[in-house]
Amino acid sequence: MSVYADWRRAIFFVKLANYYSQRFDMLDVSSMSSRLLELASAAAPRLGDIAGDPLTADLKEAGLASVAAVRLMLEVEAAFDVAIPDAELTPENFATVASIEKLVRRLKAAE
Repeated sequence: MSVYADWRRAIFFVKLANYYSQRFDMLDVSSMSSRLLELASAAAPRLGDIAGDPLTADLKEAGLASVAAVRLMLEVEAAFDVAIPDAELTPENFATVASIEKLVRRLKAAE
């Protein structure tokens, strides 16, 4: 099976989970943070090792590489049903889990 097919399958399941979380009104502040933290932890393997609040930990210091950053961006788009414009694909918007959450909330509010 190709990598492309694996990504399509992963994105499908993330979108399906997002659909059900929205349908049952479970996407509140804490669950958005939790979901983003889950996605970021998979992309930045040392996130759990950094002292302090994981929501404000620097993702680059936590091991977020460029390929993982692209994967994280795609997973965030799928999980929260947003399209991140090219202009918003900045290091500042993906520096921490908190900055990603701020971006997602801003995009959702603009819908």
